[in-house]
Amino acid sequence: MAVRKYLGWRLAFAVALVGLSAITYAAHLLIFRDPRNLLFYTVMDVAFLLIEVLLVTVLLDQLVTRWERQKMLDKLNMVIETFFSEFGKRLLGHLARRDRHLERIRNLVATTHGMSPAEFRAAEEAVRGYKCDLDISRIDLKLVRRYMQPRREFLLGLLQNPNLLEHEVFTDLLRAVFHVVEELVSRDLDRLSPEDVAHLKMDLERAYDRLTAEWIVYLGYIKAQYPYYYVFAVRTNPYLGDDVSLDESSESC
Repeated sequence: MAVRKYLGWRLAFAVALVGLSAITYAAHLLIFRDPRNLLFYTVMDVAFLLIEVLLVTVLLDQLVTRWERQKMLDKLNMVIETFFSEFGKRLLGHLARRDRHLERIRNLVATTHGMSPAEFRAAEEAVRGYKCDLDISRIDLKLVRRYMQPRREFLLGLLQNPNLLEHEVFTDLLRAVFHVVEELVSRDLDRLSPEDVAHLKMDLERAYDRLTAEWIVYLGYIKAQYPYYYVFAVRTNPYLGDDVSLDESSESC
């Protein structure tokens, strides 16, 4: 009903404009009695109208779309910054120390100071093709659950952010991490079968792979757009330094 009302209003407005235009042309003919001159200027107006359509719909629309997309990307990268600051960076650093194959990509993810945009893209492709191997025996699943479970609402809030619809890769990362939380919460970690352990290892590796790839993308973006963010991100790079603990209780003591 609302759609019909909306279309009906637009149709009535269009008919009114066409009617006023016809009345104006008729008045011109009655007053000046010069159809040849009227036809000449009508053709000229139509020709210029086509150029106006080109300028508005192609050039101006492209500029507006590009500007809006840049604003959306800025908002999106603020969300990604919040994710890594509040959650992802620490988890990424913890899992990285338990990756048997970390040395294969350490140089790509740990030392990015002099990398150009092209080198960042190459590093991103290399990381996306990388297959990690987490040593599940060195991962305290209860500790991981204790770290992740209080942040379920935070992750759910990010997934509901409409800006993320434009970033399928980051949305896929959030889903992978959220799935790990759901798996850990729903299982009795004291009674895990070998199949359960293998399944949790696969889920953690999926989340870790996506965290690593998104970290490289994020570094490349903020280096180009926000150098001061980049300096802090490099200084707190989760792949540098000692082992990253998820036991927050010990830090507060």
